Amino acid sequence: MWHNTRDANNFLQQINSHLAKINQPDLPTRAQEYFGLTDEGRDQLIQQVLQNFQDGSFKFVVLMDTLHEQLKSLILYLNQNSQFDIYAVELKYYKHEAYEIVIPRLFGSEVKKDLTSKTKPGLPADKDFLDAYAKVNQQKETQEYLDIFRDISEGRFTATGVFAHKTPKTCTITVKHDQGKTTFSLYIDPTYEGGGIDVWAYGSGVWRKAQQLIAEIIPDPERPSDLPNKSYARLGKWAMKDFSREKLSKLIKKLIIIRRKGEDGVNN
Repeated sequence: MWHNTRDANNFLQQINSHLAKINQPDLPTRAQEYFGLTDEGRDQLIQQVLQNFQDGSFKFVVLMDTLHEQLKSLILYLNQNSQFDIYAVELKYYKHEAYEIVIPRLFGSEVKKDLTSKTKPGLPADKDFLDAYAKVNQQKETQEYLDIFRDISEGRFTATGVFAHKTPKTCTITVKHDQGKTTFSLYIDPTYEGGGIDVWAYGSGVWRKAQQLIAEIIPDPERPSDLPNKSYARLGKWAMKDFSREKLSKLIKKLIIIRRKGEDGVNN
């Protein structure tokens, strides 16, 4: 999974595509219903899942009838000396008259990692982004992005439904709609998938309207040639050379008035 799929959002699309084929709700909806989450809690959960995917942060559980001592030693070694987590469940089977009983025993969770505090990636500072983009002569544009990001996160940006958060790899601005959102993500790596700001839209009908509004501000955004007929889409890359705080501010204020209606979405 980690080696073959660099784009976590593409992985989410594949899951949702499979669910659609068997007439099931998409993963965010299923997760929200199963865990009893609010809309914000659902979005945070999916974002964390996607971030774990990109970071290669997986936990593997192996089910076996019998755990051999060599396997136990290997599991202990991996869990003690790496960020990789693997657990084994030994299943003991019993039969008594008409009853069949399976008793699971978890192995590997008792290990305490000594390296977690040293190796767990923290959130990058603004300076980390500026230093990275200075190497490709995009420090000015990056500073403008960080300025509006900071205004949003500290409550100085007046538009409602706009949020900003960092992950170990990105600096993301989210514009929420009635039943969807548009996101702008600046990666700490200025060369990630060709560079630029990653633009995504989520919500039935939302992405088509978002694409239209983005085209009014960014005349020629780099985007996929075949956008899916789904409730979400990657709208492409906003080249840093074409970016400005003024353009993003104007675009955000246009996007927050998106309202869902049927398939196409309309402006109120």
